[in-house]
Amino acid sequence: MKPLRRGASWSSDENGVTAQIISLWFNNTATGSDKLHANPRGWEFMTVTALREHWDEANARVLQRKAQLDAMLGDSQRYEARRRDADAIIARGKALNSAVSSLQNFDRSLEKFVAWLSEAESLLDAADRDPHLLKVSSSPCVGKR
Repeated sequence: MKPLRRGASWSSDENGVTAQIISLWFNNTATGSDKLHANPRGWEFMTVTALREHWDEANARVLQRKAQLDAMLGDSQRYEARRRDADAIIARGKALNSAVSSLQNFDRSLEKFVAWLSEAESLLDAADRDPHLLKVSSSPCVGKR
């Protein structure tokens, strides 16, 4: 058999079987596989069967890696969904804190308003009993316009 250049192929009819040989280049230091055949120039080539086995092994490794990457992608997508959920919860927590703060401010304002209203009602009750009290009152709001 005559060795071929890289990428070349040829057919021969040996024992009634047509074999295609695809030349693959390896160094002489290849690990002595029985699938490798040396040629006079020191390069080695593989038979179609050996090439098919090599392809199947490489394909199996690629498919295994693809499965790992698909699993990693799924994990990443689940993680991202959980992160978005956590961000939404944190945002709701901030909104809730803001609402509580506003409610506390409203409560203080309401207490001040109720105190003012109570004082105003007391003054009006006193004015009903004695109308002259409104003119002498020390309250800054009464009698000034």
